Amino acid sequence: MITAKRVCVLLLAALWTGCASYQSLHYNWAYTPLHDVTSGGFQASKGDPEYRRLDSYAAMAAAERDMYRNGYVMIGYSNMISPQLQSFGDSGAQALADKYGASVVLNYFSPPYYLATLWARPRQFVFGAYFTDQLPEEARKALELAQKTEHAVIIQTVVPDSPAFAAGIRPGDLVFRLNGEAVTDSAAMSALLQHNVGHDVELGVWSMEEGPPRSVTVALEQ
Repeated sequence: MITAKRVCVLLLAALWTGCASYQSLHYNWAYTPLHDVTSGGFQASKGDPEYRRLDSYAAMAAAERDMYRNGYVMIGYSNMISPQLQSFGDSGAQALADKYGASVVLNYFSPPYYLATLWARPRQFVFGAYFTDQLPEEARKALELAQKTEHAVIIQTVVPDSPAFAAGIRPGDLVFRLNGEAVTDSAAMSALLQHNVGHDVELGVWSMEEGPPRSVTVALEQ
């Protein structure tokens, strides 16, 4: 015989299970992984992940720049628009960090919009600089005039104590050649770096602020 008390208990249990399931759905449904942290390529989190709750997009952009400068990589992000985020936003970001082994979580939360970015530090920096082939138009034109090519990558950030840092590579440098081969885009640069892992490479580097190009030797990590 089912008593009224037991009915109440069952209803409360179902409600709690539903809330937990909804939270789990909210935490993970909109998560987009960028890197597999179980691949062995990232350092393990030491204790509880560092958690930063930021209150504006500008603060989050500044914090992300600092993360890149300190050698962290964004391993994934989660965002969702929902009226329930008022109660689930902060705890959801921490739950993602625990699940995916993130070292740092940056969370921006403003009802009804929620965004969390997860970060981890690679075990090694083969090169130690982040770059893109999305050159500003003025840089592309200057490169074409000075070096007779419009293809290069531009260094965005350099990780302290990395091979690129030791070689004197700086943000804003344009890398247009590696071991005599043209660097046509970011994919070509990455492929050339991977092909030469553990060896010294010679980069053709040009900075609009310095005038003539320079040759830079970088000792890539194994």
